Amino acid sequence: MGTPMELETERLFIKLLTLSQLKLWVNDISMLEIELNCECDKGPIDGFFLNIINNQIKSIENDPENYVYHSFWFIVRKADKRAVGSIDYKNIPNERKEVEIGYGLEKQFEHNGYMTEAVGAFCKMAFMDKKIETIIAETEVENTASSKVLERCGFKKYKEERTHWWRLNKNMNKYINVNRIEFVVTNKCSGKCKHCFAKLSSKKESINAEIAIKVINDLCKNYSINSIMTYGGEPLLYAGTVCQIHKTAYENNVKNRDLITNGYFSKDIVHMKICIQKC
Repeated sequence: MGTPMELETERLFIKLLTLSQLKLWVNDISMLEIELNCECDKGPIDGFFLNIINNQIKSIENDPENYVYHSFWFIVRKADKRAVGSIDYKNIPNERKEVEIGYGLEKQFEHNGYMTEAVGAFCKMAFMDKKIETIIAETEVENTASSKVLERCGFKKYKEERTHWWRLNKNMNKYINVNRIEFVVTNKCSGKCKHCFAKLSSKKESINAEIAIKVINDLCKNYSINSIMTYGGEPLLYAGTVCQIHKTAYENNVKNRDLITNGYFSKDIVHMKICIQKC
């Protein structure tokens, strides 16, 4: 199924620009208005945004088969045929079937829900593309309005650096919010506390490290996991598993990583060295 040239929502048309229309956007806005049958902002395009459009034009010329991923879409209000903003893919989907989107709204049209409506429709269309399973987006830390747009569309924040990164997975349930993972590594314990169910036995009774790693990777891909915990029993009886879990959490930018231990091995230098080596 091909990508449509135009999307329609309750209040908006979202129109894909052809290569010639992209060039008109830069060089002849009046002619573009005639082609799209809408009214556009007459202000000059310059600076950083002009460079972006020109780079997109070059990308389409070099890769015409994928022009859908290189062009912009105009967001047009139905009521008066006024272009209020734009939305686009930042590039073609990568080998993990991820694609980044960007969007912008003219200031005078903010706080009307237009961008939430547009992003929602755009993502729905994107997931009809077999090349796309995950949509990501970047927001400035102080841009709370843009963050709220993504939240309302079901995106989950998965990374906080100088900017915030958001993710929407095709199979994500936006009504479930998972932010913490806990692993009972084992029920075995080195202690013999009378009040506790855990006990030391010769039988191997630990969780499968490979399954635990897969769980972490899958959940971090779909949700904003910010905390992980390992406990037991005494989890350091299986130090290798504990280390693999926390290493995977670190690689997925999980900020809070906790381990509950009875401290039995704290004075066992040999065992502690083994734990460190396995990490």
